[in-house]
Amino acid sequence: MKKFISLVAINLMVFVGLVLIVHVIHERFFYTEKESFDGSRSNSEYFPHPYIAFKGEPSKSFYNEDGYRGKVPVANELSRGPRIFMLGGSSLVNGMKTLSELLQEKFDADGLSVEIYNRGVVSSALRQDLSRIVHEIAEHGPDLIIFYHGFNELMNHLYGDPRVGYPFNFWITENNPLNVRKADDFPIWKSLLLRSSIIREYFLEELEELVLNKKVYGREVDKFSSQWEQDIVNDYWNSLEKVKRMEKAFGYKTMVFFQPVFLGHPDYLAQDDGKNEHHKSFKRMFNLLMGDPRKEEFQYKDLSGFFDKEKSPFRDDVHINDKGREKVADAIYPIIKRQVEALNQ
Repeated sequence: MKKFISLVAINLMVFVGLVLIVHVIHERFFYTEKESFDGSRSNSEYFPHPYIAFKGEPSKSFYNEDGYRGKVPVANELSRGPRIFMLGGSSLVNGMKTLSELLQEKFDADGLSVEIYNRGVVSSALRQDLSRIVHEIAEHGPDLIIFYHGFNELMNHLYGDPRVGYPFNFWITENNPLNVRKADDFPIWKSLLLRSSIIREYFLEELEELVLNKKVYGREVDKFSSQWEQDIVNDYWNSLEKVKRMEKAFGYKTMVFFQPVFLGHPDYLAQDDGKNEHHKSFKRMFNLLMGDPRKEEFQYKDLSGFFDKEKSPFRDDVHINDKGREKVADAIYPIIKRQVEALNQ
């Protein structure tokens, strides 16, 4: 019996040793840095920041010292004219020239003194923008705040944290091992799996589900139910109404553009892309949003079908190429210009 136990112990030690050696070799020579859990990538796009959850990492990649693309606001007394701040998600961050840059060029070409500042953040949604106005924009004396958004406001809850009103990756913050009250609430085997470069390399989705318990969150909010979808739409309008009520306090005007999305093309609801349930839910919420009478309270422009059934501008469900972005800038510039001219009167 002793020999058997010794043999088992030796074999176990050899096995553990081999596993460790394989992990060391893999990590040293083969492992390439992968994205971390959904939305918490270890790069400059999701830099933690108080109150607004995250933004670009200041002075890294193409981000300025404030953590955004484009120029930093100058002192009010140095401003050339009305100040426009554009808020939205990655559609404002992407491009050789961002949408805000294209619009700035058009104002400059017309000889109109306007300052446009890009405050777009990858994966950001309206509640974060609401905080951004209070904590980062109001102090700069905005004259016009433009929301170019819509996709994240609906889709974030489908692919990220499904709880209404939460940033799309908040469940990662909530499941941080440092948040547990007792050490064994986060078992050591989960820590070992998180440490394994092999697991992170080849089984990230499974690890993500294991640690974050995504399905549990979905059940708790009754994900995909009609009430859940309506709650998301209501939260959108409630947040936008708060933005509107802040106009008098901070002295700005508001414009809202629902960005172009890949809604019209038949491929959007394709049966074989693995995302059909999410796409159908998005479209139901979109219809609820556009059918809501509260839309009339705002200068609301629906660009969702801007490209109709044209597929070529889209790189995915929402991101468009540079030529598509130029077309959008051409279309919305006259609308924004009229608002700016009204501000100057």
